[in-house]
Amino acid sequence: PGTGRRIDVRRSQIYDGARTFTPASLPGLILWLRGDMGITLAGAKVSAWADQSGNGNDFTQGVDADRLTYTASDANFLNQPSLAGTAVAAGLARIGFAAGLSTVTYGAYVRQTAGTTVCLLLGSFAAACPSIKNNGVGVFDADFVNGGVNVKRQSGALLNVNYSRIGVIPCATAATEDPTIYSNGVSVGTVAASTAINSAIPSATTRVGYRLEGKITEVFAYNRAITDAEALQLHTYMLARYG
Repeated sequence: PGTGRRIDVRRSQIYDGARTFTPASLPGLILWLRGDMGITLAGAKVSAWADQSGNGNDFTQGVDADRLTYTASDANFLNQPSLAGTAVAAGLARIGFAAGLSTVTYGAYVRQTAGTTVCLLLGSFAAACPSIKNNGVGVFDADFVNGGVNVKRQSGALLNVNYSRIGVIPCATAATEDPTIYSNGVSVGTVAASTAINSAIPSATTRVGYRLEGKITEVFAYNRAITDAEALQLHTYMLARYG
């Protein structure tokens, strides 16, 4: 424990943008975490996950009990690596990731195995904006926190199934527009509220895999709203990689 070892493989495949679509093929990429690159291990757990977007938005965790467990070849993801969380682990963290952004698109490929715990795939603690989280038994929301009432748009349950989940979330002060959730490349969900967004807190700590009862293998983010066509491209990319 405490002795880090770094995992980086298939780099040439990832950056062959001329022939292969990846999240880096779209403009505005500010975060790209993949399970087969930039992983630093302390034993069997992940102490750091390095950003592949070129922006240096690395996520880390110094407390062993809060780290995600690494699997180098996971049959649930076509034998690609995965990171597994627990109901109590805080996951990986970075301070101020969303600071200064008026809109952010978050995406992740995930398999949730339990739904009894509130689980942030990518997002911040309460009093932070924005996030994509589990709200009950396997239901995912785009969540704006403004007095704890701004859950905006919902998607369906996803227990024990692989899903790509993308949230396009405005964070401007007093914005009233609703976000878009893409579930497996398709815009889904119902508007639960349309009240002002608290944008004073995107500089708070953002976490990946916070209380995630399941597994995650890839995370990305853009500094803008993506289009429906781009969401489908991202889903198609993740489907080909992970099933």
